[in-house]
Amino acid sequence: MKKLLVLALVLSMATMANAALTLGTSATQAAPGSDVAISISGDGSEPLGIFFLGIALGNPGALSVDNAVISYGGSDTSIMMFTYDDLDMSGQVNSPFVFVSLNDVPPPGTNQKPLTGTLVSSIKLTMGTGPATLILYQGDATTELGRVTVTTPEPVTVGLLGLGTLFLRRRK
Repeated sequence: MKKLLVLALVLSMATMANAALTLGTSATQAAPGSDVAISISGDGSEPLGIFFLGIALGNPGALSVDNAVISYGGSDTSIMMFTYDDLDMSGQVNSPFVFVSLNDVPPPGTNQKPLTGTLVSSIKLTMGTGPATLILYQGDATTELGRVTVTTPEPVTVGLLGLGTLFLRRRK
């Protein structure tokens, strides 16, 4: 299985070009331990291939694809978690990280479906004790396509929100 994935990675690298994929999050700020949904969208100019999504080195948090949904209608798609044993990205992101394959092998005489709209949704980021920067890479594992940071509120802000809530409840 590992050899098949490496072969797919090598074959996809030949078709890579500059990216037009974007990362989206359900929140730009989240409390430690809470979940943030991540999505990957495209504008149609990115070629099909393999992509990797990870949390930047040293950032707390964890990714999960248990409830991830691939909306791209290609005939050869997959999403799974990878570790450094599968592909060494130890210089770029924490392990484990997300492997996404968005490919299409259309019937003869038809065109491949472009990467447009929401391609993947509901990748789960569980926040750690600090901000998490997510980075999306092309299949070559070196070309960065995009990044987004989800921050955690300062303890003082959380405390003030809690006091405000108590004050409002007491007022009623």
